[in-house]
Amino acid sequence: MATGISSDVKGKPRVLVVDDTRTDRLKLKILLSDDYTVLLAADGQEGLEAAKIEAPELILLDMFLPDMDGFCLLKKLREQDSTSTIPVIMLSAYFEEVDHIVEALEFGANDYLIKPVNEKILSVKASQIIRMHRAESALRDALNQREQLLQTMQSAIIGVDCNDRVHYWNDTAEICFARSREEVLYQPILSVGIAWEWDILVSHILLCLDNKTHSERFEMSFQSDKLGQRLLSVGIAAFLAKDGAHNGYIILADDVTERVAATQQLQQAEKLQSIGQLASGIAHEINTPMQYIGDNTRFLQEAFSDLNEIVEKSKEMSEVIDGSGDIHVWHKAFEALVEKNDFDYLSEEVPKAIEQALEGIGRVSTIVKAMQDFSHPGAEGKELIDINRAISSTVTVARNVWKYVADLDLELDSKLPEVPCMIGPFNEVILNLIVNASHAIADISAEGVLEKGRITIATEDCQGYVEIRVSDTGGGIPVAIQKKIFDPFFTTKEVGKGTGQGLALSYDIIIKKHDGELFFDTQEGKGTTFFIHLPYE
Repeated sequence: MATGISSDVKGKPRVLVVDDTRTDRLKLKILLSDDYTVLLAADGQEGLEAAKIEAPELILLDMFLPDMDGFCLLKKLREQDSTSTIPVIMLSAYFEEVDHIVEALEFGANDYLIKPVNEKILSVKASQIIRMHRAESALRDALNQREQLLQTMQSAIIGVDCNDRVHYWNDTAEICFARSREEVLYQPILSVGIAWEWDILVSHILLCLDNKTHSERFEMSFQSDKLGQRLLSVGIAAFLAKDGAHNGYIILADDVTERVAATQQLQQAEKLQSIGQLASGIAHEINTPMQYIGDNTRFLQEAFSDLNEIVEKSKEMSEVIDGSGDIHVWHKAFEALVEKNDFDYLSEEVPKAIEQALEGIGRVSTIVKAMQDFSHPGAEGKELIDINRAISSTVTVARNVWKYVADLDLELDSKLPEVPCMIGPFNEVILNLIVNASHAIADISAEGVLEKGRITIATEDCQGYVEIRVSDTGGGIPVAIQKKIFDPFFTTKEVGKGTGQGLALSYDIIIKKHDGELFFDTQEGKGTTFFIHLPYE
């Protein structure tokens, strides 16, 4: 006969008693009520429904029930997800027989008690089993959460044991490498058929295991069965046992093909924007000397005509000397011509015009040479370069960017050694820093803080590396954004005036391509200095 199910009491663990004997049910309820909320069921079916609905933390199950025996109910509990982990203590007066005990445990019982139940033994066992159940539930939840997290991560995650066999392979790995979990689990990592650069990967794995740490992210190519050549960003982390020995490792891989392509497009846009600005400025820089070269050349053209008249008149002197002309008439005419063409003025101004024209040609040549140096592609890898010359060329090319807002000082160490460097990317970094310095000064100039600022570029041999300092007297970098300025796409400029790639690109060039350092020191209201360290040993 069904007796119904009691309601929960807040704060107490719930225990379900399934027993067809009313006296035994009530006795167990009395024994447990001080510490537990006791739920009662009189048969197997009622007990099964109660377990599904109430989710007790312990079931006390009589082995013999009218509709189904305890073993049958236990089997049904273990088969259903919602009840499969609920601890069960079997109750019976027949547990004196070993076979009954073994059978109960084989069916999934957590423990057993002999009727009539001893109050102290029941109290201890119930408490221990519930505590263990809670700990196991918490662990299961944590593991399930971790599994869900790992499976839903966008990174492909490959776990490899100490024998170099795959023991974990998440959903993203299945998609990225077109290999199902069943195909690769427990297989040697070298035989899973991934067409990536094994030499690069293995070298990082060995380094990671030797150092017992994780690797920095690195990139390598990968041949996808469906998408062709791809680019992966990969990280390695070692699993360490308590004794410090490596216990396998994990590989995290992200397909960054599209992201890198988009970044390169943005970087190219940034470069084109800079080139466009430079082209306009260079045209202006060249236009000024070309203008006075043209003016002086036209003056020389006119002067030549005047001087030619005087020269032609002077040729008549031979006729006068031969006696075929009147020297007084010639002399008078010659003086009139000298006065007319202002010979004294021409003799003074023509040399000046020639000097100015040559000066203008020299200025144009300097700009053109600077442009050649700045735009020189250089070798694909590093080559020894004169850092001071590269900086001077960039300053010349960028003159139209800074000359209206700042005076620029060069404090270049004349004894600087040549430095292994990628000249094109390095020039881009210096240009970015000059542009940023100019903008920082222009911003506070617009606010009326000062009329014209100062940019100082200095180099110094620091024994093992060259230090380059680019300082400005702008407003400094606010504390709130100091940690973000090297982040891609971060910019404080108005929309359309900056992509936020300049400093991020500079950071990538110095850190990743030159194994150098790029950092800054700033004071709000006083200015900023960017430091570049380039190793040469």
